[in-house]
Amino acid sequence: MTFLSAWVLDYHNKHTIKIYTDGLADKTETLIKERFQQFEYGLRSTRGAIASVGVDKLSREQFERYTNSLDINNEFPGALGFGFIRRVPASEEARFLADARQDGAPGFTIRTLDPHDEDRFVIQYIYPIYKNRQAEGLDIGSEANRRSAALAAARDDRVYITNPITLVQANKKARRGVLILLPIYSNNTLLNTPQARKDAVVGWSYAPLIIDDVLTNLDALTDNSAVILSNKEDAFFTSNNTAAQFLDDSKVVREVFVMGQHWKM
Repeated sequence: MTFLSAWVLDYHNKHTIKIYTDGLADKTETLIKERFQQFEYGLRSTRGAIASVGVDKLSREQFERYTNSLDINNEFPGALGFGFIRRVPASEEARFLADARQDGAPGFTIRTLDPHDEDRFVIQYIYPIYKNRQAEGLDIGSEANRRSAALAAARDDRVYITNPITLVQANKKARRGVLILLPIYSNNTLLNTPQARKDAVVGWSYAPLIIDDVLTNLDALTDNSAVILSNKEDAFFTSNNTAAQFLDDSKVVREVFVMGQHWKM
């Protein structure tokens, strides 16, 4: 009878813990998705501002004035700023550089991460500039992860994020950043197929994010649990390093889908 009572109590405790942790995992997954979802509003607002002027008529002064109207620190915590990435065919690179230098940036240059011969995806504007000066002029199309997310966003006409990366403007936080991108298309173009959307994309509104800042205080909102996010490479976020060592006895592992990326939580 003692053995049976102990077994029943142990089973009840484990069942209670499982129900609790499953519920906590549901809450955590929802919070993670909501934290990243908030940036979509900023990207859509930025895309609308660009479209109202016209991609071909957009100037540095106009874009800076728009971003100055945003309260980025309070409305979009975790974002280093908002920017515009322009698609530049390789054959038009020289003309683009000449125009960019006349547009208030006489020293504007294009920098690549890996050499390639395809269209450039150039960060033309990113503000506030004091936080992002190293990123201006970067061809995100020169690195496979960034390029893949940009093209996926264009094909599906929705927001995508990259896999975790080391941002050039926050290089001391290795693999703690992502880019979040929303496509902008040329006017009067049919966008009824993925290939048509890919062909018609002229740029992206985007924001560089620091994952730790986006998910700040996540452990406090999830009863001081330890939340670990990883992808195929390794873990890139841990919300509570102290609690992480005690996860083995009662942990929940599941795949979460966040704006085009599959992560293990």
